[in-house]
Amino acid sequence: MRLLAEPLITSWPVGLRALPATDGLTEAWRQAHFAAQSAAEFGKLFAHEQPDDSHSALTVNLADGALRSQAASAGRASLRIRDLELSIQDKGGGLLVSQSLTGLTLEQACGWVAVEGERAEGGPPLQAARPAPDLPSHALQTGAAFAAVEGPVAAGLRAVHDLYLAAAATLSRVREQLGSSPVLVWPHHFDAATLLALEGGASLGFGLAPPDALEPAGYWYVASPPMQGPPPALTAGRWHARPSEGPLATLSLDRLRDAPDLPGRERLVAKFLAEAFEASTRSLNAG
Repeated sequence: MRLLAEPLITSWPVGLRALPATDGLTEAWRQAHFAAQSAAEFGKLFAHEQPDDSHSALTVNLADGALRSQAASAGRASLRIRDLELSIQDKGGGLLVSQSLTGLTLEQACGWVAVEGERAEGGPPLQAARPAPDLPSHALQTGAAFAAVEGPVAAGLRAVHDLYLAAAATLSRVREQLGSSPVLVWPHHFDAATLLALEGGASLGFGLAPPDALEPAGYWYVASPPMQGPPPALTAGRWHARPSEGPLATLSLDRLRDAPDLPGRERLVAKFLAEAFEASTRSLNAG
């Protein structure tokens, strides 16, 4: 099994030189998480349904950081996190129509995608869209409107935009080195992830996840298959036990705030991913 080589990242967005305070970043991340449901609606309705639900997943456009739905016959949806602008594009990326989400409810945003998607595709949806399960508790879930992009929300959305762009670039390097799966953003948990298939049907995941009960500030992670014995200590990050699954290594974004500069943050993430990957594979080889 090859080890991850450092550096994994060539350049992160300069906006990540300073991360907003956790509270402001978390609210912006929630706004983006629910906005992503509307972009994912396009793939759910108009892309061919996949057994693993990947027709609902999003990709990150490395050119501009936008989240893009899976393509259908004529186009796709795109979400620009930094200003909550949703659009329908043709398959070449040309703009067909756009809509700011500010002031809309999630139901209205998904309805807009359904109407404009049907117009772009020239026909009705291929299947019904199933709502994402287990979305975080938030007023947007019960009919509140998306926020105005101003003040702390605007700063937070810019940071979330840059985080997903950095995650896509970093995880794409992981994919290049290890041959893992395409980098996808899964709308239900809103994590950007790539999955490495291992011998015997096991798998190992790398990703960036939003704030949750494990790490309230958001986190990078490596999801290991079951290990032989307890996992080794990490220089950066920590392990969490998962019942009936292997341990999960996490690196909180709070740790990134401690790094002195942007290259230091890149190196910290690269070191974490490499260490957790090595620990996981060493345990598998020992077994």
